[in-house]
Amino acid sequence: MADSIEISGLDELATDLRSVVRKYPDRAGEGLRKSARALRKDLVNLVIEKTQEHLTEDGEKTKRSLTKLSSYEISQVHGYNERQSVDISAKSPHFHLIEHGHEMLSHKGEHIRFVDGMHLMDATRKDYQQKLPERMEKMVNNLLESENL
Repeated sequence: MADSIEISGLDELATDLRSVVRKYPDRAGEGLRKSARALRKDLVNLVIEKTQEHLTEDGEKTKRSLTKLSSYEISQVHGYNERQSVDISAKSPHFHLIEHGHEMLSHKGEHIRFVDGMHLMDATRKDYQQKLPERMEKMVNNLLESENL
């Protein structure tokens, strides 16, 4: 994911988070991946809400359906201390067409129209930016509690 989520205006939380991440980088990475899984779930729910599902002849979801959690990959944690990050990417080869839009062509290659992108990942990221500080605060508090700090 090219864009990132930044915590701003929460100096005390950011300071607590930095100190916890430096002391417990593995636990912070686990919390980061847990947050990424929640973001992925929100993204799938938005895709279900905004798109029309194409099913196979058997009435099953296609193998690379964008409405499946398994269609999105969460990377291992990159970086150290407070510079840790994870990437979320779609495995489906057509995700970028839905996300950013595409030209619709006839079978002869003639331009029919441009299909606007839905920008579902971006919308989910913006929505999640509001939820992330609360999730991070819970993670910090749970970690501090478990270590009796």
